[in-house]
Order: sequence, then structure tokens, then C-alpha cells
Amino acid sequence: MSGELANRNRAAKTLVFIDSGVDKNEFLAAGLIEGVEARTLDSSRDGMEQIATELQNYTALEGSPDAVHIISHGSPGRLYLGNTILSGETLERYRSQLEKWQVAEIVLYGCRVAAGIGAAFLERLSALTGAAIAASASITGSAAKGGNWNLEFSTGTAKTAPTLALKSEAIAAYSGTFNVLVVTSTANSGIGSLREAIANAEEGFQIIFDSSLANRTIVLSQQLEIDKDLTIDGSSAPGLTISGNNSTRIISLLARNDLTLRNLTFINGRTSQRGEAGAGGAILTGRLSNLTVENSEFNNNVAFGEG
Repeated sequence: MSGELANRNRAAKTLVFIDSGVDKNEFLAAGLIEGVEARTLDSSRDGMEQIATELQNYTALEGSPDAVHIISHGSPGRLYLGNTILSGETLERYRSQLEKWQVAEIVLYGCRVAAGIGAAFLERLSALTGAAIAASASITGSAAKGGNWNLEFSTGTAKTAPTLALKSEAIAAYSGTFNVLVVTSTANSGIGSLREAIANAEEGFQIIFDSSLANRTIVLSQQLEIDKDLTIDGSSAPGLTISGNNSTRIISLLARNDLTLRNLTFINGRTSQRGEAGAGGAILTGRLSNLTVENSEFNNNVAFGEG
């Protein structure tokens, strides 16, 4: 990016989009530097359409922003925005919207967006928007979880990193990352399955689902055991159901872990043991664990034991 962009001061008009699927998104919104405006993307709706609408509204009142910052989950060559994915495969679908952004600088916080195939994706995104783009090739977020706040990639020739939209104290206090794993299969186990994603996830990861799984059912033959802090969000695959097949509990959340479940349906979970071992037909929560459920349904789940 140009030296002019890199040295732009905080008086420049900056609009920050924060995806609601990001861990502690309200904390991040409260931790923005002075003078920027924030918009939250609804994780159950098309994020690109939301950005287009907000940019149009902002421009009508304030003129075009100088910079757009997007705080969302990412993976190589992919941004997860609401319930849609912006990638090399979907750029053409959103071409007309992107060409109307009319901003000089775009800063992307998603994990590893610039890694691997991400570089070509970002060069194409830069060409469509006319903007200089800065993005991460590594995990963005808490150092305790392997992250950092370095945006290693930029289009153009600038060597100065852009000013982040977050206060230094917010960066230091943030305990999450913007990493994500994508489930691509409805199989009980194996490559692309939810079980594999849980096994491969690290603390604080978010697991989402490929849009091809919309209105489909994951049928389990044994319960999913979760021994780390996770978020599992089905907003990118509306109508996705997870079934215990009337033979197994669906989820066992082990002690001292936090789990957030969003936009999913849980059916036909069943336990057969007596006493505490048979509790929780759909979900069993261990001691000192925290379970948060948002916009989800539970149907026909039966516990033989307690609860």
C-alpha cells in the first residue's frame, strides 16, 4: 500500500465491521480507537450484503470512508462474513458490490487469509475494489493461543503496517483468535467431519459448516466429546441438524470447558445408563463447564438417567 495510506492519521474516516460470530465481539467493539465507527454483522445473514448496505448508508451521510476494517474469522483465501464466505470462488458473485466499495484501504483481521492461495485471492479483491489491502498470513489474536496482531501481507509496495482499529489495551486483553475450522461432511467421523474438526481444534477456535450442508443431517454413532473451549456455529448452513440417531447422546462437554452452540438443531439424542451417567440426552455438561446456546432447537432427546 502507498506511504500516504500507511501514514493516514486517525482523523481519517474509518468504518469497522465486526462479525457477530467472532468470540467476544462486543468487547472488541468497545475496544476500538477513538474516531472510528463500528457496525456488527449478523451471523445469520449474508455479510457481504450487510456491508454493501452499511457502506451505502454511511456514504450518503458522511461520504465514502477512507478505510474499511473487517474483523471476522478467516482461513487461507477465505473470509467468513455472516452466513456467507468471500473467497476466490465467490468473488464474481459479489463483483458488482465490491466495485462500489470505493475505499482506499481495506484491513482484514481474519486468521491466515493471506496464507497459501490467499495471496492471489487478495490481489483479485484489491483489483475489484481498487483498494490497498492488508491481511494476516498467520493466526490473529491472543499470543496465549498462538496468535499475533501482525498483518504480514499487503498489496502494493508499502512496507509500513497499517494502524489497527483496536486500542492497545484491548489487543492485550483479548483472549480469543479469529481462527476457524470448516466442516464439509455429514459423516460421523473422518475427513471433513464435525468429529475431526473438534479433534483438530485448539482452545478458542470456532467451527462452522460449509454451505453445502444446509438442510442436511449429521447422524452420529457415538457422542461428540469436547475437552476445550469452542464455538460451533451453524449459521453458514441453515437448517443443519445433528442427530443422535436414538442411540447416543449428542455432546458430552467435559469439566471446566466453555462451549457455545449457535444456529443448530439437535434431535434424537438418547442415553440408556442409570443415574448420573445417563443424564443429558442431548448434551451432558461436566462440572464447572459453561454451555451457551443461541438460536438453536432441541427435539426428541431422551435421558434415561438424571436430567
